[in-house]
Amino acid sequence: MISKLKKASQISEATINPLYIDDELIQIEVISGDNKYLVSCLDDLFRCNCPDFSNRGINKEEGSFLCKHCLAVINYLIASHCNDKCTDCNKCLDSLGELS
Repeated sequence: MISKLKKASQISEATINPLYIDDELIQIEVISGDNKYLVSCLDDLFRCNCPDFSNRGINKEEGSFLCKHCLAVINYLIASHCNDKCTDCNKCLDSLGELS
């Protein structure tokens, strides 16, 4: 998991493109190398159409697997919507739906 977190942190914010964000659905494109992947969050569950998620995430209990693209999107959402002086992450995460 630590190596996946490191890989996720190496995905540049410039390669993360929010497509749609509202109270119920988040869809963000992540460019990784020559590939584009769609990361979605619906019903509080992140999903990605990359091979890693398709091969490992589908066969596990729903919501128990996150690929590096899902983790990069979570990092992006937190970094782009949190106040540095804020200590209540739930407040920031709850406000993500207000971006639509």
